[in-house]
Parts: sequence; C-alpha cells; structure tokens
Amino acid sequence: MRAAIIIPVHNRREVTLRCLGQLRDAMLPADLGIIIVDDGSTDGTAAAVTAAFPDVIIEPGDGELFWTGGIVKGMRRALAEGVAFIFWLNDDCLPEADALPRILEHLEKNPRTICGASCFTKDGTVQVETGFLQRQRVIANGSVTEVDGLSGYCVGMPATVCADIGLPDDQRLPHYGADGIYTLHAKRNGYQVVILQEARANLIDEKWVPSVEERAKSSPLGCAAFIRATFFARKSPFFLKSQYWYHRYKYGFLLGGVFFLVKCFRWAWTMVFYWRRRSWPAVPDTTGPS
Repeated sequence: MRAAIIIPVHNRREVTLRCLGQLRDAMLPADLGIIIVDDGSTDGTAAAVTAAFPDVIIEPGDGELFWTGGIVKGMRRALAEGVAFIFWLNDDCLPEADALPRILEHLEKNPRTICGASCFTKDGTVQVETGFLQRQRVIANGSVTEVDGLSGYCVGMPATVCADIGLPDDQRLPHYGADGIYTLHAKRNGYQVVILQEARANLIDEKWVPSVEERAKSSPLGCAAFIRATFFARKSPFFLKSQYWYHRYKYGFLLGGVFFLVKCFRWAWTMVFYWRRRSWPAVPDTTGPS
C-alpha cells in the first residue's frame, strides 16, 4: 500500500457505502488502500462495508473517538502499513473520479506539501470555503491556492508530516478544529498548504453550523442543559476546551487568550440576554456525555 485513504464514520451506513462506491467507480490506483475507522456504529456499518467492499480495512472504535480520534487511529494504521501518502476523507465528501489522483500527483511533485480538494455543494454549483488565511475563510481562486490551513473534507499529505509534527491533537481538539490546526502547524514547520482547484469534490451533507445566539433562540432545552450541550459536549463546535486550545494554537498564548475570553464574554452576554427575555422550558437534560 503506497497511500491510504482514512475515512472516519459513525452511524451513517448508507452515506459511507455511497462514498466507497464513488471511490470504487473512480478506478483508483491499486496501491491506494482505504481504511474505515468505524467509531462504534450501531447501524451495521462495519458489516455492510465488509460485505460490499471486502478489501477495505476496518478499524473499530468505541464511540468516543469522534472525528480527530478516528483520523488519528486511521493514520496510525496507515503508518504501520508503511504508506508514503495519507488522505483524510469525510464520508459525506464525494471526490470526482480524477480528484485523488490529481492530489497524489501534486504531492509527488511537491514533497513538502499538504493538498486539499476544491469542494462544492451537493449540486456542484457553489464552492465551499475549505481553507483559511489568517482569520479569513477562502476558496480556491487559481489552479493552486496557498492557504494557512484546511478543513479536513478531502486532504492529502506525505506521511513524513507525522514524523515532523506528530499526529492531530485528539485530546484537546476531539471533533472540531483539529484539521485546521494540524495543517496550520505543518505550514509553520515548513510545509506548503494548498487547495488544488482541478481536484474537485462535492459535499452531500454540507451543514450550516448555527451560532450560539441562533441555538439559544431555538433550543428546547432548559438553561443548564443548553449550557452543558453547547459548551461542555466534546462534539459541539463551541466546546470550551477545544475553543481555548484552538485560539491558543492559532494565535499564541496572549493573543489567543484574549480572543478566547472575548468570545466567552459574547457567549455569556448572549445567554443572559436570552435568559432574561424568554422562559426556558424545563426539558430534562438527555444529551449525555458527548
């Protein structure tokens, strides 16, 4: 196996099978293997994958890996297989037939490079902002667009990056932010990070992430349950621990701390504002640990 595609999955059997079918139809090189990290799915994902795609490697999880833990487990398996290149791929991201070969070709010609696909909405008409420059989200605006960091929808990298900077931080950034911080960390250690315009992929489940204010307006949870689900659930985009480390990694201890505290103040003000203006329903906290 010269390269490995790592796909973290959880309870999206049909989405996962569709993604694998897309990869099969793309006629990928024979030495490009696929590693599914199934994080405790209860919908029969692993069995369905094994039945339909017997050559796919399945690494089991316990339901607590989340995105970053799944990626880390897959990267460790890929490194154990002795691969030269590693791909991250979300199962709701469908690369076009030539996308991964184009990324692989770019990586071979540019050894110290991390390369992301140019991602579009489901119908292929609107390009999604998958990179960032400083505090600005960006799309591909040329054949090769250099960025500071990438979202992990469809990203290729040389395996040497793991020896140079280690693996993504699955403890501090268990679900959100690890992709951008890892690729930013690589750039700060001498790697070029780019979006390749000709390597296209479509996102079949592109999600809009509501702000804290929008969540507070519409949440059926009681106040305490809302705070727990929003700021203390590891899978939440507003998980305080991840927010702190994301800002610290990206901006440094002092400036990152200031940005983090400003965000916390804004969120607290939002909570107070809506708490005073609405009657929080007494819905029990059924979110559980996440």
